[in-house]
Amino acid sequence: MEKFGPEYMSDLSGDMSGTASDSERISHYVEAFPETFAGRWLEIGSLRSEVVAFTDSPHEHMEALRSLAHEPNQIRVIQVRYSWQHLTNLSDRIVSILGSAEGLTTWGPDVKANRVAVAALPERIDEIRRILTESNPDDVLVEPGTPWKT
Repeated sequence: MEKFGPEYMSDLSGDMSGTASDSERISHYVEAFPETFAGRWLEIGSLRSEVVAFTDSPHEHMEALRSLAHEPNQIRVIQVRYSWQHLTNLSDRIVSILGSAEGLTTWGPDVKANRVAVAALPERIDEIRRILTESNPDDVLVEPGTPWKT
């Protein structure tokens, strides 16, 4: 993992008095790691926390992110297998893998599942699942979808 020097961390944190939100600081940080950043989302429970996923070095990323935050205990970093870039690129290739979009209702990255979620019409789901499972057994999840209504 690339280490940030003190001068970069100072620039990144900006004015810690409140002009930049924790969310903005996290966004700026993850932009520096396009090869390993895997997504982020909010978890609402007894406490609100922002979960940030990377494919490498979760402890180092958490330490860096928490040092930038007003509310460091509300940031959680996890490690997953596939980067956001990988999932986005795979989403863009789904139609070419299948040969057409016939039978698909939606498809795209699912950051929490760390897969590309593909929704297929019931009459084509088995065929689509077979084709995608052969080429991408771990990073695609095919589920039933419903037709678009116009």
